[in-house]
Amino acid sequence: MIYGIKLKNVMENKFRIGESQIDGKGAFAIRPIKKGELICRMKGEEISISELKKRYETGRERFCDPLQVRESQYLGLFEPYVYINHSCESNAMQL
Repeated sequence: MIYGIKLKNVMENKFRIGESQIDGKGAFAIRPIKKGELICRMKGEEISISELKKRYETGRERFCDPLQVRESQYLGLFEPYVYINHSCESNAMQL
């Protein structure tokens, strides 16, 4: 358990959650990750773009946290998944 976050089985031997020099917390590999290896299955709540805007305006969601899964559908990521790089320029592939 790191920062009170229990990592799921598939992540436990791959990552740790720690302070990020870029933005708050981040996920950091604790061993080399092979090309094509499953990192994890991102989990969260499916939300519409209108719900995302409401959450952003009220401070309940950071702009960079949700994962876009369709043109107007997002996944509000649960911890610890929110700490994994899921930007448009990440170095992991979304399946």
